[in-house]
Amino acid sequence: MTPDAIRSFVQRYLSEHYGERTVMLLTSRVAQKSYGTEKRFLCPPPTTVLSGSWCIQLPSTSSSSNTASNSSTSMQPRLTIQISGESNQQSGTLEWSTPPPPVLPSAFISSEGFLHSSSTIGKCVSKQLHINDADEKRKRVQVLVNIQLANNENIGTFGSKGIKVISKPSKKRQSLKNIDLCIHHGTTISLFNRIRSQTVSTKYLGVSSQQSTSSSSSSSSSSSPSASTNNNTAASNCCFVARTNVWDPFVIWIVDPQRTQQSASPLDNNNNNNNGANAHHPPPPAMALHHTGKEQLAVHYNQPIVLQCLSTGLVSPVMSIRKVDKGSLALSGIMVMEPTLSSTTEALGDPVSQLHKVAFEIKSPPSPVSATNVSPSSSSPSHLYQQQHRNIFLACLNDVVGRHKCHNPPRRVASQLSSSTTAAAALRQQQQQQQQQQDKPALSSGRRRSSTAPSSSSALDQNDPLQGAVFEQDVSDAAVWTIVGTDCARFTFAVPTPTSTPTPSSPQDTFYMRPDIAPFPVVSSVSQGDTTLCLWGESFTTHLTVYVGDLALSTEFKSPEALVCVIPSTLLSSSSSSSPGAMASKKQPILLVRNDGVIYKTNHSWNK
Repeated sequence: MTPDAIRSFVQRYLSEHYGERTVMLLTSRVAQKSYGTEKRFLCPPPTTVLSGSWCIQLPSTSSSSNTASNSSTSMQPRLTIQISGESNQQSGTLEWSTPPPPVLPSAFISSEGFLHSSSTIGKCVSKQLHINDADEKRKRVQVLVNIQLANNENIGTFGSKGIKVISKPSKKRQSLKNIDLCIHHGTTISLFNRIRSQTVSTKYLGVSSQQSTSSSSSSSSSSSPSASTNNNTAASNCCFVARTNVWDPFVIWIVDPQRTQQSASPLDNNNNNNNGANAHHPPPPAMALHHTGKEQLAVHYNQPIVLQCLSTGLVSPVMSIRKVDKGSLALSGIMVMEPTLSSTTEALGDPVSQLHKVAFEIKSPPSPVSATNVSPSSSSPSHLYQQQHRNIFLACLNDVVGRHKCHNPPRRVASQLSSSTTAAAALRQQQQQQQQQQDKPALSSGRRRSSTAPSSSSALDQNDPLQGAVFEQDVSDAAVWTIVGTDCARFTFAVPTPTSTPTPSSPQDTFYMRPDIAPFPVVSSVSQGDTTLCLWGESFTTHLTVYVGDLALSTEFKSPEALVCVIPSTLLSSSSSSSPGAMASKKQPILLVRNDGVIYKTNHSWNK
């Protein structure tokens, strides 16, 4: 294509996202290896999501509208999926549906946001993928998806994020430095419920746009008004559900129960660095813990958290995440007084690890307790526990996700100390830690640091025999979930039409997608000098030109990992622009454009 034709297509793409197609590969961060003849299928199953008009219209010999309609439905792309290093391949079937409506206010919805831009999306869930033990040295694998159009043109093979291979979930206490095996604040997870460890009974937590009609005294929908921090009428049409065929990723946030929607605006949290400023994540809820450190913040047992649906923004009630042991026994920590806040708080447990079994206790609203008017009997751990807990857990009730009320109260762990001794020891340790925080900038890495949570000033030492587990409660299999971190590899591109003037009435029907879109160039970082712009990433070629908005930059190929561009004066000067309409905004997208007009979105921008 000529430079003028390419620029014309870039301008149309920027104005209306014309021809944009997106491939998303959703996978877990870790997966168990299969040994011998067994097959441990990846759970949650890898999912391929296509957004945009992928079904192409081929010439038909019949003029009948019914024939044309039947022809178009059979012209969707074909998928072939496999695990890297494996010879076995599977054919994938796409199921097209309308995504659930967003819960967030319209002010948060933008073309750069996390919402799907197309009216329909296609999902392919690969349930039969497993990792064999042929290669013992293999530590990581990828899910590879090859996409072929209905006219037999091969788009290419797309790879997921790396999946860590493990033999079984670790029962040891995880180090906070072991990023792969810890669940972190602001990252995405998947939750699934499995009755009596039967694979066929696996159900995944998700969000449905249809309000559940079932109701009972023992369970209520988790999509109550308190389930979402956003006041939007769309929230009443969304609810949490349990499905066997598909799953939804959720962002897990550590929250400060003392921080309410009225005390902070969600707009203030846009500067939160919890999830690496991921443009595809919804804005965090107002009570989400602010974390500006470079290192990720691990989630600990007994911490208050919320779950936020990645596709709708729906937020769960505030819940305490519990460790589950011996089938369905949920463990909880000791309750102590916070003298500075005049309220009670709970000691933290170990870091939450991948593929651990957990339970979610729905917290009651915090009730301040005066430290000067608490008698010795009322300050016992059992009494303080009953003050803050209602014994209500998030549970999988058939296809409905509701609230399960435990009729038997929590009991003390038999091996633990007496209530009075435990409370006194924890309170003394809390006071000692507060004194240490005044003398030292931070505790040693062997202790639970005060920056890990709002309630961490009462955290217990790792050598303490209690280790955060003081009470146990049978919550039943319905309230036991397996937690695992998830990843999403996203590829967004656009391909020009064979003619310079597509038919306005049906531009997608005349759209012609060129083959070999993959390997997809990925920009990991951008650095700027006085007169140069450097792009760092992978899969770069000599056929790529860097565009800032609709302005092409002089691009030099250095290596498959580096591109260097000359910054023109039109970008350096804020007073002049070669295209006033396109360059009026202070933030312009950085695109990679191939010499045949294929546009690759980079998710990076130029700020004037």
